[in-house]
Amino acid sequence: MDIRLIVSDIDGTLLPAAGSVSPATAEAVAACRARGVEFAVASGRWYPAARKIVVDQLGIRDGYMILCNGGAVTRCDGSVLMEAPLSGAQARAAYEILSAAPVMMTAYVRDAIYRVRSQYLSVFRLPETSYFAAGRAYRVVDDDEAAFARQGLTRTYKLEAYCDDAPTLARLRAQLEGAGLQVNSSFPFNLEITAPEAGKGAAIRYLAGRLGLSMEQVMAFGDYTNDLSMLSCVGWPVAVGNALEEVRRVCRIVAPACEDDGVAKTLQQYILGGKLP
Repeated sequence: MDIRLIVSDIDGTLLPAAGSVSPATAEAVAACRARGVEFAVASGRWYPAARKIVVDQLGIRDGYMILCNGGAVTRCDGSVLMEAPLSGAQARAAYEILSAAPVMMTAYVRDAIYRVRSQYLSVFRLPETSYFAAGRAYRVVDDDEAAFARQGLTRTYKLEAYCDDAPTLARLRAQLEGAGLQVNSSFPFNLEITAPEAGKGAAIRYLAGRLGLSMEQVMAFGDYTNDLSMLSCVGWPVAVGNALEEVRRVCRIVAPACEDDGVAKTLQQYILGGKLP
């Protein structure tokens, strides 16, 4: 089988809880690229946070990134190739639904993150408030409702809601989906809202088309529900061992867990070793 593109989710798939890509993973990715196999990430992260993994840890400067669950596809230098933002009406509809609940909200746009109601965030620490990457400044604006409603809801790649109350998230998911929005999660305590036509799967189709590849030539790795659209559309879907059961069910290969270098071991066996089933 002629696999020419590998796409991987980051958190929980490529990146273990320790927060650093393992040497084995970096070596396997580099070896695949040396053979002419392209490697890209598909993440819920925005550009500066994804760049820290792809450029700083994997050393890839001439590749591609699928960001914000398919809200954008960029090169590693940050140049935008494709965008699939929420429309203004979709973003406002999601904002109205989320505003009525005790959740923290985050809006991702091209060069900034807007966060409001941080008092409801109890599940992890807020990240830093500014980034400088590839010669550009990227802002994080906290607890400015006016800025959130003005800039955060304009050409929004992704909206997020964070809450540690599962029934609240379930109720919000039902309301958001009822409004015609696409809703996924990357953790048990968040909802990620994108345009109905967006998603990691749609972004992979775009990238494969740009590279002149068929979907049978694509292998993708994932672990959570926001990975389902890409795993369902590629020829070689792979779930790492720590993936949800519903993710494992759609995959042709179940790899070792992220913490056990599942991506690296799969690349060594099936791409570098040529042992596709």
